Amino acid sequence: MAEWLKAAVSKTVMGHWPIESSNLSLSAKMPLHTWAMGLRRAAVALPTAKGLLFGVVGGLALALSLALKGPEFSFVPFALFVYSIPFLVAAIVYLIAAFLLARARAVWQVPGALLDAAASLMISWALVAFFFGAREAYGDAPFAISIAVAAAWAATSLPAFLGLVRQTRLATGSGGSSKR
Repeated sequence: MAEWLKAAVSKTVMGHWPIESSNLSLSAKMPLHTWAMGLRRAAVALPTAKGLLFGVVGGLALALSLALKGPEFSFVPFALFVYSIPFLVAAIVYLIAAFLLARARAVWQVPGALLDAAASLMISWALVAFFFGAREAYGDAPFAISIAVAAAWAATSLPAFLGLVRQTRLATGSGGSSKR
């Protein structure tokens, strides 16, 4: 039955019988270098997405701080301005990390991965510290949620480091000696 299904898919998609005569296969394995390239794209895309997220939030807070006028807002514009600065700094750090991770050589990728990890861990720490201090006001549920969100946020730095290990292993081979 499975062979018939493979042949039917082969006939409809590629126009010839059977699938074994083709170079394509439904059960093809992904080559190691293809998997490593996907990991590299994730290592660049995640800091870029985080940088854009923080840039949008920081830019909106800055714009709102400049737009709010009048006595009914009193302290809000100043607070929004002050809170927009760390968001914009985080956006710049993440975008620099993405730029460094996009470079081909490990001499650029290692600082990019470290910069991404440092920013992610700092933001995770700030999130957990805020809800740890506010446990009396909000209870323990937001604190537990903040720990889960912080762990997920910090885990987004892992593809950068895995991409470095994969790239090194691809360049040196399985025996550890470099191929020149």
